[in-house]
Amino acid sequence: MDETTGRILKDRSWQDGLHQAIEAREGLVVTPEKESLAQITRQRFFRQYQNLSGMTGTAVGCEAEFQHVYRSQVAEIPLNVPSSRRGLPSRFFATPKAKHQAIVEDIVRLHALEQPVLVGTQSISDSDMIGGLLGEHGLLFQLLNGLQNAEEAEIVAHAGERRAITIATNLAGRGTDIKVPEDALAVGGLHVIVAECQLSGRMDRQLIGRCGRQGQAGSAQTFVSAEDTLLKRFGKWLGDTIRRDAGSDLEARGDYSKPLLRMQQAAEK
Repeated sequence: MDETTGRILKDRSWQDGLHQAIEAREGLVVTPEKESLAQITRQRFFRQYQNLSGMTGTAVGCEAEFQHVYRSQVAEIPLNVPSSRRGLPSRFFATPKAKHQAIVEDIVRLHALEQPVLVGTQSISDSDMIGGLLGEHGLLFQLLNGLQNAEEAEIVAHAGERRAITIATNLAGRGTDIKVPEDALAVGGLHVIVAECQLSGRMDRQLIGRCGRQGQAGSAQTFVSAEDTLLKRFGKWLGDTIRRDAGSDLEARGDYSKPLLRMQQAAEK
């Protein structure tokens, strides 16, 4: 299972005998170890085509990468309908526990307003953690991870319904159109919560792009912890700054969105 997307990878296995060791431990039939006869990167594979093109809603900001890797230009197509999506200020916390509690409190508040909420987590464990906290509040929610792989599209498709709460890894259900009924639009439309920034800002934009589509009402907000993977790997100094700035509620008062963006850009490189 892919820990980031929550997708089950049926044809993949661990290498160097690890898969066979676990099969033996679990009392399963030990399968032969797979051996790679040849390999090619995705980037090089796509460069074999004489003509290469595509469409995506998140290419802006990655122009240098498309030019360097695929020798392709990026052309921005204007929106058919002006966007009405509201981007709320990011919130920063000293610990993951304080961040998760704030996320749940926000979900409880929005649920009382009957606004649909989609929470994007970076890992299955984080989605389980937030789901457990919501359960303590007695709220019903849909938890999308690898165990619901077959119903993934159907679960995400209903995430825009009034009072719906859906927790999923960031890329779960991608490619599925989330219909937001009129009664849900009347209370603000789908609200997306980014529970942790990915190492690539493009993945965060994919998640945020699930709301406010085709000019509809919608909103999004990002929650950051000083112990998130991005900060621990590429900016420990920012984590220390957030901890120093945090009040008694463990939430920092400053806005660190700009250094966070620069950190993501460094991670992408």
